[in-house]
Amino acid sequence: MPQPSYAYAVARIRVLENSLLNAEKAERMVESTSVSEALKVLADIGFGADTSSNDASLEFETFLKSELKNSALLIKEITPSAALTDLFLLKYDFHNLKVLFKTRALNIDGDYLLVDAGALSLDTLKSAVTANNYMSLPQFMKQAAEEVEGLLSVRVDPQKIDLSLDRSMFAHIVSECKRLGNEFVSGYFERLIDLTNIKSLIRIKKMGAGLELLKEAILPFGSYLYSFYAAALEEPYERILESLSYSRYDTVINAGIQEFLKSSSLSLFEKLSDDHLLRYIKAQKHNPFGIEPVIGYLAAKENEIRLIRTVMVGKVNNVPQDRIRERLREMYV
Repeated sequence: MPQPSYAYAVARIRVLENSLLNAEKAERMVESTSVSEALKVLADIGFGADTSSNDASLEFETFLKSELKNSALLIKEITPSAALTDLFLLKYDFHNLKVLFKTRALNIDGDYLLVDAGALSLDTLKSAVTANNYMSLPQFMKQAAEEVEGLLSVRVDPQKIDLSLDRSMFAHIVSECKRLGNEFVSGYFERLIDLTNIKSLIRIKKMGAGLELLKEAILPFGSYLYSFYAAALEEPYERILESLSYSRYDTVINAGIQEFLKSSSLSLFEKLSDDHLLRYIKAQKHNPFGIEPVIGYLAAKENEIRLIRTVMVGKVNNVPQDRIRERLREMYV
């Protein structure tokens, strides 16, 4: 149950921050010589890794999902403003909707892809999609699901499902940000939308797709108008770099697009985008009378889980240590 006091929430967070994975422990994981040794580092910080299991190398995803679920439950328990913190959990609800719709349409089992860390219970979402009855969902999510049902009545198009649900999710988030008037939260989502749109522009340009797909993909809620992206689609990459190089995303854009032009991979762009957003949160995490530390802890746990997944996948696949380090996100602590 949400708590009425920011003082209580922040006091809980300050204690929990001491147990977050830090740079020294992350480096111990990277330098470990085996999967089991990396798991022992996790066990040392109480992450729940069962290093006694012969299949431990295959089980890390299970306890990462468990850790994320527990983190989401904690945020719901201590937040003084569920209306704000739920905005940061909605991505898991909408991820689950995407999975549920696609697997139902294709008649395949996708339960292993679901993430039980959303604002709503996973059972509620599963029951709604299975029964094609969305009355139990919040109105904005009900409308989003019914739009997807309309798309599925024509044909199964995974891309259109994703684009439709993304647009519905961000439309609700932006509406709630305006209603709630929290500058920190509004600033975060404005940055997330901008970086998402820039990535969509780069991907669509690389595909050689036209304005029709761009119009579906661009979220009309960020700092830049659709006309900016439409014009950029026709410009060389160098002009895009020039247009954005003096924005607050300059580091992401310059290094991320340059690497994309060399490798056709957006991995570095995505990593730098995550780092940019984490730095935005870190810069305000010390506010003792606001939602910032609570959001900061959730972001820290999500970042920690991404880091552990990157290291463990690297260990399972015998990726060299330097290559693993290159892929790691910035640390929160």
